[in-house]
Amino acid sequence: MCDNKEDYNASRKDYCKAYYDEHRENELVRAREYFQKHKEDRREKNAANARRDIKDKYEIYAENGVSEYWLARPSEKTIEKFILDISTNKYQLEGYFALNDTISCSVLPELEISVNEIFE
Repeated sequence: MCDNKEDYNASRKDYCKAYYDEHRENELVRAREYFQKHKEDRREKNAANARRDIKDKYEIYAENGVSEYWLARPSEKTIEKFILDISTNKYQLEGYFALNDTISCSVLPELEISVNEIFE
């Protein structure tokens, strides 16, 4: 037992810190295990969300006459450039660009940008 209030507080503080450290480590271990266990699920969900997002945006952009759009794929460090075919109101892939390539914009021809700059 502690003889005075200062000893008691110091002892209690040490106990609380040890308790916190132990439980924090347990939480980190559980979080790592959960992350590893569900990694594939997240990849599948992210891919499904990306496909839905691409499809939705494709339709919205076409409906609104967006003449050009670029689709960036950060994990692959690539850009796909699409141009709207006004006669069909559908996008055509104009180019596929990777690191060390330069993309020019058909809407703003003076704009040229390196794929490397996009993914810096």
